[in-house]
Amino acid sequence: MINLLFPNLCHICHRPLVKGEKILCTRCKRDLPRTDFHLKENNPVEMRLFGKCDFIKCTSFCYYRKGDSFTKLIHQFKYNGFTEVGYGLAGIFARELMAHNWQNGIEAIVPVPLHPFKRFMRGYDQTKILANAIGKSWNIPVSNDIIRKTKYNTTQTKKSLIDRYENSKECYIINPKAKNIPKHILLVDDVFTSGSTIESCIHLFDHIPQMKISVLTIGFAE
Repeated sequence: MINLLFPNLCHICHRPLVKGEKILCTRCKRDLPRTDFHLKENNPVEMRLFGKCDFIKCTSFCYYRKGDSFTKLIHQFKYNGFTEVGYGLAGIFARELMAHNWQNGIEAIVPVPLHPFKRFMRGYDQTKILANAIGKSWNIPVSNDIIRKTKYNTTQTKKSLIDRYENSKECYIINPKAKNIPKHILLVDDVFTSGSTIESCIHLFDHIPQMKISVLTIGFAE
């Protein structure tokens, strides 16, 4: 009766999921627009940050293109409360990266945080959900209290590259209460666009000797 009233459906094609499938059916999971950036040297994420800040490695899971199924999934996750979608996508990506030992050397996972007011209005912080899913898959601790967002800025969706940078500048700080910051952290965010948010967060650690920072996002906007 429960299955009849609340069927477990694929979030893309809306067909019933069979045993062993979660969030997406096997076909839709296979057809995700993967970037495979973790297999490419000087991939597009790295090139957008090159010369602006120091990093070890960067990757994104799938292309984020206006109107496609993956982008609609991300919108469900970010704005419509479908937290299980983000958790499932991050888990898929984490397991695929593990097959190439991409996680080796990372000591802690640090989500790029929302401003407290936006988190209150939304009811959850999507980047923390992504970070927790990745941390669980890799058995690497998640540090939610290292970075804080102190400035409430407007959405960056329709801003130019320069405006995005100005919008992100001085929005983040290292939590004064944070102690024993690991020497190699993984910054996790939802969608990589201009890179201004990630750049701002990386620069927070410029004063720490021998600090290593890697970057992972679920989406990559072309």
